[in-house]
Formats: sequence, structure tokens, C-alpha cells
Amino acid sequence: MERRSALIEKTLQRQQEAGEMYLDSTQQRLFNAMLDRQREQARVELASWRAELEAQERRRARTR
Repeated sequence: MERRSALIEKTLQRQQEAGEMYLDSTQQRLFNAMLDRQREQARVELASWRAELEAQERRRARTR
């Protein structure tokens, strides 16, 4: 999961850097806001995934 998180962050960073070359300041501000929303969504999804994996482990431990 940490690797996935790092990969997502790298991808979003590359998108931000690419946008800086082509977008004016207003467009860049809006684009960065969109990227921030994507970061937050990825963070929430990874946290949910982690919680699900932990719950599965607890269920497996109880059945042993």
C-alpha cells in the first residue's frame, strides 16, 4: 500500500509539473485543486483498503 501511495503521489506530481508548462495562473490554481482532490480520494481509498485487509486478518485469526 505504501508503494501504491508513493506511485500515486509521483503521478500527481508529474501531472502538476506538466500543467505548469502550459496553464496560466488561474488554470493552474484550478488544476492544482483538482489534483488535491485526487490526492485526498486516493488517501481515503488506501485507508479503506488497509482497514478491509486488517478486518480480514482479524476474521482469519478468530477462525484459527
